[in-house]
Amino acid sequence: MSQVNAQGTPLAEIVRAADNSELPVQIADGVYMSEDVSNSYAVGTSDGYVAINTGTVAGGAKHLARYRAAGLGSAKYVILTQHHADHRGGVLPFVDEGAKIIADWRFPEGFTYNTTLLPFYLPKWERIWRPVLKDGLPDSPTFPVNPDILVEWEYVLEHGGRRFEIFSVPGGETLDSVCVWMPMEKIVFTGNLFGPAFMTIPNVNTLRMDKPRSIIEYIRNADRVLKLGAEMLVTGHGEPIRGAAEVDKGVRTLRDALQYIHDETVRRMNAGEPLEKMMKEIELPADLKVHEWYGTVPWTIKTLYHEYVGWWDQDFTSRLYPVKLLDRYPEIVSAAGADTLLALAKQHLDADRTVEGLQLVEIVLIAEPQNNAAIDLQLIALRRLLELADGKKNLQETVWLRSEIATAEQALK
Repeated sequence: MSQVNAQGTPLAEIVRAADNSELPVQIADGVYMSEDVSNSYAVGTSDGYVAINTGTVAGGAKHLARYRAAGLGSAKYVILTQHHADHRGGVLPFVDEGAKIIADWRFPEGFTYNTTLLPFYLPKWERIWRPVLKDGLPDSPTFPVNPDILVEWEYVLEHGGRRFEIFSVPGGETLDSVCVWMPMEKIVFTGNLFGPAFMTIPNVNTLRMDKPRSIIEYIRNADRVLKLGAEMLVTGHGEPIRGAAEVDKGVRTLRDALQYIHDETVRRMNAGEPLEKMMKEIELPADLKVHEWYGTVPWTIKTLYHEYVGWWDQDFTSRLYPVKLLDRYPEIVSAAGADTLLALAKQHLDADRTVEGLQLVEIVLIAEPQNNAAIDLQLIALRRLLELADGKKNLQETVWLRSEIATAEQALK
């Protein structure tokens, strides 16, 4: 794993792992990996090759050129494991070469909502990824992608002496995610079913905003992958996981970790515990500890809770009516006084109740955005939270906090 720098996390390093080589890396007999922001793969056959994902808009031509340089011939099929732009953005050069596109039957729906809501999503997406990728931030393609073959849960492609079994895994990053299983070679391409980094808690509800992912489906899909008996697992980013024992151990640990979170959350829901208490107290046992580079245990608990009960949590004034509590903050500051609230916030911060203190500071800043005393306390709280987040090395949280800190520092100027 690359050294983590001040602006990154292990996950950021994986996503930035693009190289400038002219040839792809052979990871198995006739199977090649081409690295970029998102990897592309090519499986050589007696009649050209089958590509799995095409990377970003800028990455597509790069991947195609590498496969040609490796002597793989022309692309006959492209299997897209999901509709996210970093996996399908580079598809046009492959289509121009005559390749047919294969995707899940829900791909058109996912593609449509992703592109239709692009003005809404893009600023949030850039807030997370621009600090990581900087000038390498990929374009967000909006050109149409029309699959030639839609996989209705399962599909078998026989081509050039190779067999590809494609099956839906709606518990991945998108509802239209698929895995590709090569039974003769014992290789499974999982795309981002297990996230962009293997052995990390999945990000089931992203800070950049996207459709929430289902923990229940994730567990079911992990079970299906386990039954394959794969000897190599190939993800959407990073290096393959090699060896049947390593693949089984990794997938089983991820499955069991999510199952533990699910079961413990449901048990406590039935016992009447509030969500916040669960988020504070539920921890994975030592034998199921996995990285929190992408998602976290508390976020998973919160998403699972709302997967079962939706948005209604019986806080009726905030949920039933189109009135925000934060719209009352100026009135609260006027009645209580900014100095009084900031003094109380400082008491919380001094007692290591960082979030509680920050909440009071935010009330003041809604009413008085240029209150320097409030901004000073805000920076103390944010830097303390960043220090804690750096311990988890969670990409989403650390980038978000750095953005908040930069905004607060600019406000002081």
